[in-house]
Amino acid sequence: MENPRRPHWPTPAIPQEIVCGLTTFLTMSYILFVNPVIVSESGLPAAAVFTATALAAAVGSFLLGLVARVPLAMAPGMGLNTFFTYTICGVMGFHWREALAITFIGGLFHFLIMITSLRKTLVNAIPQHLKMAFGVGLGLFIAYIGLKNAGFLVFTTPAGQYEMAQGGALISNSSAVPGFVGAIGGPQVVALTGLAIMMALLALERKTGESYVALPVGIVAAAFVGIPLGVTNLYGMEFIDLTSIGGIGEVFLSFWGHPGLFSLPAAPEKALLAVLVVLVLLLTNVMDSIGTLIGVGQVQGAEIFDQGDMEKFSRPGGESKLDKTLIVNSLGGSLAAALGTTTATTYIESVTGIVAGGRTGLTAVVVGVMFLLCLPLSGFFSVIPSAAIAPALIVAGAFMIPLVGRIDWVNFEEGFPAFMTIVCIPLTYGFIHGIAAGVLSHVVIQLAVGKGRELHPMLVAIAAVFIAVIVMEAVH
Repeated sequence: MENPRRPHWPTPAIPQEIVCGLTTFLTMSYILFVNPVIVSESGLPAAAVFTATALAAAVGSFLLGLVARVPLAMAPGMGLNTFFTYTICGVMGFHWREALAITFIGGLFHFLIMITSLRKTLVNAIPQHLKMAFGVGLGLFIAYIGLKNAGFLVFTTPAGQYEMAQGGALISNSSAVPGFVGAIGGPQVVALTGLAIMMALLALERKTGESYVALPVGIVAAAFVGIPLGVTNLYGMEFIDLTSIGGIGEVFLSFWGHPGLFSLPAAPEKALLAVLVVLVLLLTNVMDSIGTLIGVGQVQGAEIFDQGDMEKFSRPGGESKLDKTLIVNSLGGSLAAALGTTTATTYIESVTGIVAGGRTGLTAVVVGVMFLLCLPLSGFFSVIPSAAIAPALIVAGAFMIPLVGRIDWVNFEEGFPAFMTIVCIPLTYGFIHGIAAGVLSHVVIQLAVGKGRELHPMLVAIAAVFIAVIVMEAVH
């Protein structure tokens, strides 16, 4: 009799799962190089953050693969790292060690919530049309990221309508207008090559029923095309680089001390502000994880969390894959802070591996192995340009759009909150903003039509916290 606790992957699926893991890794590997740049502006050493990022991604992905047994991957989240650097450390003035302590506490509370029945209450409080909208919004979001990374978009801002931020970045107001790039150069050619190959192979897969590993083939082919165009840069690449590994000692458990965890209660004002930030991180982590997992888990043709799993989820206990995934994902905040980086979370780029055929936890395990290999081989893995990866994001986004058909658009009470969610996720470049727009719209409409008593109390509480966060951000 087979041991139900032992991870089992059917032998014929192993090669496919490995390819899917490589696909997911390639589409999210940018975090290894982006995260240290952003987080180091808070004072953290960049080399140490690189190592912490790789370790957090590896451990998180291993847990998702071996415990939850889902083809999803985890790494320090974009958005959360900018909030850490520019808001917690920049605007609010916390030392980076204190910010890591706040991140650790927020992650700990997130985990405590997820190991209780509250996780089921939170998920069940979200109306079905908003759950579908999360998936559609995510699809548009990652497709938009793909278009931007491919170099297809340009943004025009009139003179005087922007300001210089810390580090030299330009922050424009809403006068910035996106448009299609005027001239096609190397990056666009690389992206178009990859996109054409992926479309052709995916079409053949649908026609023949055979697997042509469309996404990874398209990525690799596009990267090779980029060599003569100067987009894929092999010059000066160091195959093995061990310099960053030793830096982990500078940041591991660095929040434990003064400044750090013990300096937060030093002044009443600082302690109160720290509590508010913990609440913001807690809400963001909880809603972001729920929305991401629900959206990614319903990709067309995959349905990682299918109807049967959702029925298991609705019952007491934690036997469903969604239960286990929510719990594992909640470890991301404390795990990453202990290692010395910002909150780790499930990545929406996991969709690319699912679209490529990933169905089991082996996909996530492969991602974890690849992140570990990046520690000594960072130069090798950084060769593939973002323009070669961008088409995979565009294609993956398309596979999430069919969820739009499960929304009753004729019913304004469902259609408008879903619309606000779908529109705000990509256009605000932030998943949590779309969730807030959808939840607040739903609550307002239900109150207006006299259905306030039908609102789930937890959803009302979430809406109230969203309003408090908006007020707090406006004050600061």
